[in-house]
Parts: sequence; structure tokens; C-alpha cells
Amino acid sequence: MEELQKAYIDRIDLIKNKIQESEILTRYLDEEDNEIYKELQLEFEPQIDKVHVDVAQAHPLQLEQFEHQLLDPGFEGLYLPRILGYAVVRGQINENFKYIRPQNHFKQILEAICASANFDSIRTRIGQTVQVGFALSSDIWITNLLAAISNKKIVAFLESLRSDKFRDIRDRRTAYVRYLKQFQNYNYLSADFPQTVGELKVFNQGLKSFFVYRSKESEQNESLYPFIKDFLTNDAFVGEKEFFELVMVILMYMNADQSVNANAKNRFEAFRSGEEGQDTFFYFLNQFQTDPAMQYTGKEESSISSVIDLNKNDEISRYFNLTKEIHSKGYVNDEVIEQVKAYYDQHEGLSMQNKCIRNIIKNYITTFISNLQESEYEAFFDIYKTIISYMNVFSNEQFNQDVKTVSLAYVKKLIKHYPDKRGKDYQDVKKFVSTTFHDLGFLSEKEIVEFFKTRRKKKTA
Repeated sequence: MEELQKAYIDRIDLIKNKIQESEILTRYLDEEDNEIYKELQLEFEPQIDKVHVDVAQAHPLQLEQFEHQLLDPGFEGLYLPRILGYAVVRGQINENFKYIRPQNHFKQILEAICASANFDSIRTRIGQTVQVGFALSSDIWITNLLAAISNKKIVAFLESLRSDKFRDIRDRRTAYVRYLKQFQNYNYLSADFPQTVGELKVFNQGLKSFFVYRSKESEQNESLYPFIKDFLTNDAFVGEKEFFELVMVILMYMNADQSVNANAKNRFEAFRSGEEGQDTFFYFLNQFQTDPAMQYTGKEESSISSVIDLNKNDEISRYFNLTKEIHSKGYVNDEVIEQVKAYYDQHEGLSMQNKCIRNIIKNYITTFISNLQESEYEAFFDIYKTIISYMNVFSNEQFNQDVKTVSLAYVKKLIKHYPDKRGKDYQDVKKFVSTTFHDLGFLSEKEIVEFFKTRRKKKTA
């Protein structure tokens, strides 16, 4: 975490002074009307948000320090519901959808809300946030939090937000995923850089997510480079697999300056030459390619392959020399298909190298089909020449099933778009599916008949 710059402190203090001097606040204090408090929100929360956006874009490691400034009673509790939500979704969760470590920032903001003279006006905006935050926290943590609050009315309100249904992981997952979607267009992520091996193992996943998010072109990452350099040059992390994973993420996603890339390259090459370096690399690469949260494309492979040494006689060089051909010439190129076959035949079918190659081709195919418009179905027919070639190369049932899934989804769109069974478009689609999908074993004759059967509409009573 980084100290908040004075320029940001001055900007936020200016807003605080405006709030205290405003005529709206005077009226609110006189009448204590919730409608007048909403006027305060409309007037000043956009101003606070503007500073928050600037900090998040240029100095994300200062975000929590900035949000601490807003706990000052002089802000009258404005913007606290927003940063309470940021604190909830920032926390790193495990496979059981529980926080990996106690969320002190969430606690501090919630305590400030409970202590605010304007609690009754704020409470209507925090119910869902507190409910999700409590669902992700431990019972002991919640009990200790409530024990520190003396106002019985507020404690009763918070107690009402604890729900037994969230003891079921399925309900916790559903609530968390639904809540997280509300923040997909907001920039709120920050990170902690580890100083010890113990912290590395705890902070690893959160830092990885942070790097992936900051890889967006609109983000300004210059303020992060000194912290990344310190992280990369910490000899205590050498040999740790979590360290190697983050080095890979930095090289693939961060598009950092030359000095950062040089440090990352040195660490990568050293681990690569180790006993488990090759296997570990392909293990993590497969994880990146198959995890939707990693947003993996060919761009990441181009980034790392432009930095590391591809002249070494090892599996990593052979892999990247092939993928450079795939990304530059295109996966539909006949020469590329032959190169993929030659590489694939040199490895066992279930090897990590072959998994990673299948992932690349599958991602290209699924992206292409998913983005096709209904009017472009002839391109869908054409791509199957390439798909069949790769199915013959890979002989992999999972690859076939993935292609089948995305293909059937597109065909359903076509049938819905072209409902006239006698029309040329519908007949073209039906003919293609009836022959190609049957030959590939995607659908049996009975399933094809059922697929194109007209569904009778239920008669209304």
C-alpha cells in the first residue's frame, strides 16, 4: 500500500470544506429530512467519485489510503456506501467463497457508517453490500465486529443481514457472482505486494488478478513499476512457484518498461533452466488459457515471446516458435496446420504442451464462431474445413465437445433468425447440419430430426 499524495489530499479536503459550507447541509441539519440528504449525495458524491477515478487510474496502490480520508465525519457519510462495496469485492476469496484473510478495510468503513450521525440516511444503501460481506466472512469475525458496536438498534439492523442460507456454498456463490456484476464497469482494484514468502502465498491470487486488470490499455501503470521492480528483485522469492507464476503474468500482461521486463526476464530464464521449470511453465500456461478471468488471447503470448530467449533448445522455445507462426499466419493456414500436426505428433496426446496448443486453436475457433452474425453463416460452413483438419490432428474428445457446444449455439441462433422452413437460408443450414454434424458424430439422425422439429405452441386457456 502506498501513501496518498498531497495533491489528492488537497482535492478531497476542498470537497469536504464545500460540504460543510453548503446551504444543502444547513437545511438538512435543520430539518433532518432524508430527501435533503439525497440532495447532498447528488451534489457532492460525483465530485468525490471524480477524485477516486483519478487515483484508481494513476495510483491504484493509494486507493485504500484515499478511502480512509472519506471516513472523516466532515464528509457526512457521503460516498461511504460505494467504497463499502469496493471493499467487499476487493477481498480475495477461496474455493469455498470465503475470504482468505480478514477484511479490515471493510470493517473500518462499516464502523464509520455505524458511527455516522447520518446512519439512518445511509442504511438504506448498504443492505445488500453488508449481507454479501457477512456471507463471505467468518462467524467469529462478524461476532467480534458486532460486539464493538454499542448502539443496540444498529446491532439489530446488522444482525438482520446475517442469513443462514449463506451457509450453503451454492447460495454464497450465487450472491457473490450477482453482486460482483454490479462493479464490472468500475475501477476499484488495488493490491498488496508481498515482502515475505508467507505473504507471497497469500497475496498471489489477488496480485495476479490485479495485473490482469491493469493490462487494459486505458490504465496508467507507471506508478506500479517501482513496486514491481522491488518484487522481482526480492531474492527471498527465488524458487517459489507462486513467484514464477507472477513473473509469467508480468511478462504477458503488464507491457512494462524495459528495466521491469529485464528483471522479469532474468527471473524467468533462471527458473526456466531449473529442474521443474519446463513442466511448471506449461502447467501455469494451461491454467491461464482455460481460466476466463485471465482473459487470455494471442496478445499475451506475443508479449512474453518478444522478451524471453527463444534460441534455447527446450520445450518453451519450440512452443513459442510454433505459436508465433499460428498468430502471425493464422490458424486456418494450411502450412500452419501441418506445423501444428508435426509438433503435436512429437508429444503425448495428454501432455501439457499439446493441451496448450489445443487451447489456442479452440479459443480461436470459439471466438470466431461466437462473433459471427446470422447473415454470415456461409463463413461458418467454410470454417468447418479447418475444424475437421484440427479434429483429425488432435483426436481429442474434449476439443470436439467444445467445438460442438459453440457450433450448436450458433445453429440455434440461425434457426431462430430464419424461421421459414421453406426458405433457402433455413434449408442451407439444415442440409449442412444434417450431413456435417452427423458425420462428425455431433448429432445422431434421431437428434437431427428432433433438432429441426417444429415446436407446437401451448394453447392458452
